[in-house]
Amino acid sequence: MTREPAWGPILSAAVAGDLPLVRVGQTAATVAAAFSGRQPVYLATPYSRVVLDEAGQWDYMRSVHAMMAAGHAAGDLMALGVSAFAPIAQSCVMVHARGHFSGSAKGCVAWSNGLDPLAADLWAAWCQPFLNACGAVVVPDLPGWDQSRGIWGEVQFAVRHNLPVFVYGGGA
Repeated sequence: MTREPAWGPILSAAVAGDLPLVRVGQTAATVAAAFSGRQPVYLATPYSRVVLDEAGQWDYMRSVHAMMAAGHAAGDLMALGVSAFAPIAQSCVMVHARGHFSGSAKGCVAWSNGLDPLAADLWAAWCQPFLNACGAVVVPDLPGWDQSRGIWGEVQFAVRHNLPVFVYGGGA
């Protein structure tokens, strides 16, 4: 599979029933039917592309929005009895706590302890143990999910390791 998201073939195969581990057009309720009270699920939400401003710079408020969207999706699952790990919610807290900002919420000047919010390899390595421990990958229908390289990689991992994938969007 490619590094850039190419959802068409996977979603088509899933809808046709040729890729039974990938379930398209799902909801928090369908995830709960399969995972309520069982092992945790990995909540894959978009980040790196949705937090960039028009100039391609990281934007604090967009990062907060991505964190809140991930937290909201995790809360929807929790309300239904599903334990979900939302790496974007957790990583944003770490990044926001460690960043040194200039006079405005935009202008990030430096990141202490190397917690650059856009360092894809750093965050992929940090997320991997959580992904290994979870019983499924859940992809909520948040703006940018289908353009996210991170989500694409997490879904590829799940497919290679026979983990169920619940995609809220992408239905026919």
